[in-house]
Formats: sequence, C-alpha cells, structure tokens
Amino acid sequence: MIRRRGSLVGDIVLLSTAVAAVAVLLTGIVAWYLVRDNAEEQERDQLSHRAELLSRSPGLPSLLLRRGQGLVDSTGVRLAVLDPLGEATGPAASAVTASTRDTLLADQPVSGTGTGTLDGRPVLVEGHPSESGGAVVLTQPLTAVDEATDRMRGSLVVPLGVGLLGAALAGALLARRLSRPLVTAASTARLLAEGARGLRVATHGPNEVAELADALNTLGAALTRSENRQREFLLSVSHELRTP
Repeated sequence: MIRRRGSLVGDIVLLSTAVAAVAVLLTGIVAWYLVRDNAEEQERDQLSHRAELLSRSPGLPSLLLRRGQGLVDSTGVRLAVLDPLGEATGPAASAVTASTRDTLLADQPVSGTGTGTLDGRPVLVEGHPSESGGAVVLTQPLTAVDEATDRMRGSLVVPLGVGLLGAALAGALLARRLSRPLVTAASTARLLAEGARGLRVATHGPNEVAELADALNTLGAALTRSENRQREFLLSVSHELRTP
C-alpha cells in the first residue's frame, strides 16, 4: 500500500495558519477582557466631564431639579445636588454615601460606584465640587458600560479575522518561495539520473536550499568528470587493441 505524502507547501501553510490562529486567539482573549476596562473608563470620563461642566454652572443643577429634570437620558444618567450643608437632593441622591459627601465637601472630586435608586443595581458615580459650595453628582447604570463593551467586542471580530487571513496568505507566499527552489532541485536530480549533464541549479534562497543546490551542482560536475574519464579509458583501450 502506497502511503500518500503531503506537500511542503501545504505543511508550511498549515503551520503558519496554526501559529497565526494561536496568536489571534491569545490576542482576542486579552483584548476581550481589556475592552471592559476601556469601555468603563470611557463612560466614566464622559460622565465626569458632564458633572464638571454642571459644577461650573451656578444654579443650573438646582434649576433642573426644580423643573423635574434629573438629567435622565437614553443612557440612564441621573443627577443629585449636594448643598453646602451636605444634604443631597435629586434622583441620584441614594448614591451619595457619607464617604462621598465628606470627600465632596472637602472640595475633592469623587469617582466610584454606587447603588441606583430604581432597581438597586450598581451605577457609576462621578461627583465634582461646585464653585458656589456643595457639589454635583451624576450616576449612570453599569448597563451602559455593558452595551459599550459589546459594541467594542463586536468590532474586534473583523480585524482578528483579517489578521488570520493575512497570516494564511503570508504562509502561502512563504511556502511557494521555499518550495520553488526545492522543486527545481528535485527536477534537476531526476534529469541527472536520466543521463543529462551540464545542468546547474541556482544557489539562492535560504542557506539550506542553497546548500542543496550547491551539492547537486557538485554532483553533476563529478558525474561529468567520471563519465569523461570512463570515455577516455575506453578510447585508450580501443586504440591499444587496434594497434598491433
């Protein structure tokens, strides 16, 4: 039974694709978990910026609360106003803990997590001291971070897939570059075995391939010399036999 052997091109493509797949997989796993932190950082930065802008607008936060607007928007952001005496009012008042209150009244910003007023789920908490005394606190449900995380993770699929495809194509090109001189060398060896002489293989490419080509060239030259000597010997013997 003849055992079917694989080709060098196929082996190199398979190996390079496997290595690329492992690299892409590891990169994807690391990125998958880092995306969550990045998404939370972005949402927190935006929330902090909004709280800082409101803290620099005297009277605006209190005016919004008097009008019944707790800055409840599509992302669930809620507002609380902390007066100079430490009393918190507004939809986000439950997220203002004693530690948060003390920090804000000490004229220091606050960044952390708390508990929402409606469902008790965790929320991002960002607070900034007000220039007129007191502070402004904004909260946002962590579900907004989950949604941002899902969007970022979804955007990872395409570049990771492109990277895997690019690695496979690069492996195919590398395999063709390595196999071409080997195929040429094998063809030259068959021609030498069939009696062809004066053939030479170009010695270029990786060192191992160049050494193989040089060895075939040496073998071809040695076969030529050996056959020339045999021919000269036969001619000499034939001449001696014809000469009395």
